[in-house]
Amino acid sequence: MFNLNFEKSRRYYYDSEQGRCTSFTYNGALGNFNNFKSLSDCELFCEKLQCKHGTALKIRQVTQRCNRNSHCPSTHECQMDNKICCPKLHAICSQPLRLGNCKENIRRYWYDAVNHACQLFNYTGCQGNDNNFETLLECQNTCNNIIPKPRCPQGDAYKDNKGNYFICSDSNSAKTCPPNYECHFDGNLWGCCPTREYTCQVSFSKGVTCDIPSSYRYFYNSQIQECENFLYNGKLLFICCGGNSNNFQSYEQCESYCNDRKCPNGGSPKRNEFNKQIDCSSTVSCPNTHECTSLTSGNSIVNRCCPKRAYICSLPPHQGNSCGTSVVTRFYFNIASKECIEFTYNGCGGNLNNFATFEQCNNFCLSSACASGDIVHVNPSTHMQLECRSDVSNSCPNNFTCTYDELFGKNVCCGATNMEVCPSGEKAYMNAFNMSVRECLINVSTSCPDYYLCRFHMQTNRYYCCASINEDICPRGRAVYKYQSSKLPIRCIISSGSNQCPVGYNC
Repeated sequence: MFNLNFEKSRRYYYDSEQGRCTSFTYNGALGNFNNFKSLSDCELFCEKLQCKHGTALKIRQVTQRCNRNSHCPSTHECQMDNKICCPKLHAICSQPLRLGNCKENIRRYWYDAVNHACQLFNYTGCQGNDNNFETLLECQNTCNNIIPKPRCPQGDAYKDNKGNYFICSDSNSAKTCPPNYECHFDGNLWGCCPTREYTCQVSFSKGVTCDIPSSYRYFYNSQIQECENFLYNGKLLFICCGGNSNNFQSYEQCESYCNDRKCPNGGSPKRNEFNKQIDCSSTVSCPNTHECTSLTSGNSIVNRCCPKRAYICSLPPHQGNSCGTSVVTRFYFNIASKECIEFTYNGCGGNLNNFATFEQCNNFCLSSACASGDIVHVNPSTHMQLECRSDVSNSCPNNFTCTYDELFGKNVCCGATNMEVCPSGEKAYMNAFNMSVRECLINVSTSCPDYYLCRFHMQTNRYYCCASINEDICPRGRAVYKYQSSKLPIRCIISSGSNQCPVGYNC
């Protein structure tokens, strides 16, 4: 550029090597078109050209370079022409509405992922996000076929091989989740979320390095049953660089999720007036609303008072508290009418008589008389419990026993079959919410409840919790070793490399 005594000024140009707009001193005349009066003008014009949709990933104002998709966070993919990380469509269309912080009034459209529709809004002109379209047609063409991200209690929802979130169903077998995932309703969407058992038993992953500052996180070590820290390779502005669901921001979150053992029917063990969990045994009973249940705590088995199914189903409906989330429709069991009824839930708090679907509510409370892992036998004609007589033998089908149901005031048949996934002569551990079989991880001692073993099923290529119908765990002629205090068997891991059993016993 020539200096013809024109007034010099500060201008901006787009540096394609660095992938960002940079200032320079303009001599006042000639030059080329890569010359902008302000940083915002440069960014608005040039940075929009980097990616087909949205803006490239920047860390500390530097555009992130890549050679393959694994160099980018899970929300982005590598744009091979420019070798930069560009946002995936579902990441753009799942972003919340952001009006910006300036004072203009610009007509724009954003995609409302909750209501699956493009909405009009007034953009203030700066500091928005990529979910910002100039026309309704552009918004619809970009986002209408996008499945938004379901929210999971821990970890990320499952995506198919095309990067789309999988919409599951509790009632449609064709829409079941893959191994180690379960169908979860977040109030707006159904998605496949990592199971608690999988999260707390899978080995931690450091994630991939993606030029984001590393940070210490916590994972649950299932071998020693304690939470430990590790160096995670990146998290910034909720953009995570790989890893898995066994990844917690704090020790307290890890302990609460994995080591504070939850009761089989939901909720936590009952506490006394000093906020200590109540111990129970054959001589120390629980309140009549609870039952003595063996739970794993650290390296030992403890007996705690857990709520009975009948108690949960007899609780009055509780709408909970408003906590910034949208209200949702839930279902509770009405003890007077003996049926599940919908109610409006405010999003937080409430009680355990709160089910995402009518089917979950009905399945759980119809089996209220059954022990954990067992379900009630339903009459296929009436869709109600099959009644039985305790004084008549064989009044229940095979593997089911006649049990009195306090909630319904009648005798019903409780038990389980092998569900075609357990070996002959064994029964499956059933989830009363959705009538599915509990899955497990092999050689993880806490993967299945007491008296249940983790069995491989070749046809489905999955592991399931199965128990002998007559509680005969060991091979014929051999007796299982039991704790003297709890009368429960000692858990062990076959491939641990050391004998974890007492002298004279093996795993």
